[in-house]
Amino acid sequence: MCDPWLVGSAYWRSWWNYPPVPDGLVDTLKPDFVYLTHMHWDHFHGPTLRRLGLSRHMLVPKTPDRRIYEDLKAMGCTWITELVHGEPYQIAAGFQITSYQFGHFPDSILVIEADGKTPAINSDRTAQVIEWYKELYRDAMEPEVLSWDDASNNRCILAGKCSWIHNPISPYNAALANKMPIADEINHHNSPAGPAGTHSAPPILGLGVWKFSKNVELAKEFIQFLFRKENFDAWIVASNAFNHPPLKNLADHPIWARNPKFAMLPKEAEFAHPRGWPAKPSDAVQRIDDNYILADMVAKAVNGMPTKRAMEWAEQQVALALKGQLKVG
Repeated sequence: MCDPWLVGSAYWRSWWNYPPVPDGLVDTLKPDFVYLTHMHWDHFHGPTLRRLGLSRHMLVPKTPDRRIYEDLKAMGCTWITELVHGEPYQIAAGFQITSYQFGHFPDSILVIEADGKTPAINSDRTAQVIEWYKELYRDAMEPEVLSWDDASNNRCILAGKCSWIHNPISPYNAALANKMPIADEINHHNSPAGPAGTHSAPPILGLGVWKFSKNVELAKEFIQFLFRKENFDAWIVASNAFNHPPLKNLADHPIWARNPKFAMLPKEAEFAHPRGWPAKPSDAVQRIDDNYILADMVAKAVNGMPTKRAMEWAEQQVALALKGQLKVG
């Protein structure tokens, strides 16, 4: 947990949370770690820290004045660790954090990373996700979804058989291009949130030039030409907003104002992570993606395989990917 302010006010009752924090929420929280970025009282909030418990493991940036450390100690905190600037600190198997400090009045940011080497898929949280998928499949899907190809969800909603798909705007654009009446009935919203918030994992696409090419410099110039602002903007417009990388600097692109059904699209950038997050992109992540390990785990479970066995199968496949033993492409 980082900089919790969950009860009461800050700055002499001049600052309040809005909307208010639900009653009793703080009493349900049992964080293993609490990190405080700096001394401002909406970040270092004494009443909240006391409610969470002074025996919690407090993590703080190690600053020259040690003000945060000393104040926590004076409050009665019994477990305080100072994090040195730029040095990783392991908080669990496969997970580490790094504090980066800056500014005349010391402030900090916290980077949370997985090591990209420790399989974590066999867990209670994964089991909860699988059980949710089982319920969704039972109550809202047909068996045919297990044999769909990449375009099947588009065809399903355009035929009027499906009411909701988790997809980009391609079916809507197809309906517009083919003057299908169902275009008037299709709209969009942000990806649904779960207990851990809203998260999406768009693919990372790139352009490269082979080293053995006879025209390396010309190819580089061509790629630079394609990515000039005026050309990239035209590409987005030509695709009617389908070609929209989830980049924050494109959030104000005029295409979003052209059609109110596109208004939510820029917000998706706030929830996007590279696949494999919180680990960094890697060869193993690509192998897991190419072999549909997560999708197949869920498919096995909804087809009757016990949840624990499905997770164990996926864990074995992830281990093979980490060893480079799953095919790519």
